[in-house]
Amino acid sequence: MRLVIFLIVCCLSFTHCTSSALEKPDELLSKKVMTSIITDLYLQQQMVSQSMLNANNQEPIETVAKNAIAILDTHKVSYQVFEANYKYYSSQPEVYKKILKNVNDRLYEQLSDTEKERMENIEKNNP
Repeated sequence: MRLVIFLIVCCLSFTHCTSSALEKPDELLSKKVMTSIITDLYLQQQMVSQSMLNANNQEPIETVAKNAIAILDTHKVSYQVFEANYKYYSSQPEVYKKILKNVNDRLYEQLSDTEKERMENIEKNNP
């Protein structure tokens, strides 16, 4: 269900982009790297959200920000480089849509068999 919500939000976000693409950033990240970073950011956000529900944590923004910086560091990408690339790719709706589909596919691969079966049943019952 979270994947469906994520895709809806992402689809809405790229429909508001301008039709003309921005100039390529000086340090252009590959679509594969962008997919990997966005996947990791999404998973991290979900873990923080879940821990907030379980522990009634009152510092979600700070936690998300710290974890996002750690993820970028893991990928050896600065915030400025990621931001420039995110803006660049999101200004190209078809390319951005492919990146988001790859993110969705990676997230789906990480689901347990039970979760996959449940999602497939939901999709069958809600065409």
